[in-house]
Amino acid sequence: MDEAFTDPSNLAAVLDDMAFTADGGLRVTFDRGEVGTPAAGSYVVTLSRATVTPWLSAFGERVQRQTVRPFGSLDLGAASTPTAAVPTHTASGDDDTDCEKVRCVALTFDDGPAAPETSTLLTYLAQYDARATFFTVGQNVVAHPDLVRAEARAGNEVGNHSWNHPDLTKLTPRQISYQLNRTSAAIKAATGKAPALFRPPYGAVNSTVRHATTLSPVLWTLDTED
Repeated sequence: MDEAFTDPSNLAAVLDDMAFTADGGLRVTFDRGEVGTPAAGSYVVTLSRATVTPWLSAFGERVQRQTVRPFGSLDLGAASTPTAAVPTHTASGDDDTDCEKVRCVALTFDDGPAAPETSTLLTYLAQYDARATFFTVGQNVVAHPDLVRAEARAGNEVGNHSWNHPDLTKLTPRQISYQLNRTSAAIKAATGKAPALFRPPYGAVNSTVRHATTLSPVLWTLDTED
């Protein structure tokens, strides 16, 4: 069996383009070179509904039902999604605080956007006239572009946190670029601005990761472990 399917970190990068069909089956698209030789091009495999359904999570079953019989917005499992009380202005950029002379804290939030958590965070930040950096996961950006736009409109920085949160140090340079470039494109589509920063999932970064992107890596000094 190809190593892409035996290594869990590679598996996440390879199986990143899946969608339900109108009859409830699952269509999986493999990019050029992920299955077979690059010259063979991409492959599309479709699994029947009967094959897929026993393996789905509760959320997966909701998505499948929504695809087969659309009925308004998708139930994401949250009781409600509060409206974020965020300003519509952007950061002025004229803050000349010298963090070498005064105490500074840079707030960062990873893995979103998500409902209702992101809206709640934006509400609290607005109450204290604070800004933060949101390192977003690409597939979540596509799922909640409105929340990413709200982050940016409130003057927060939106950064790249990969497409589906693999350990980038276990991927090839091509896979790393794919993870980051696809996410940057999603962020730009949602906000109109491409990110300049990225946070590697799990803080895992090495020379291969650094050389695979022009984005600046940002780690952390304190993890709240929430």
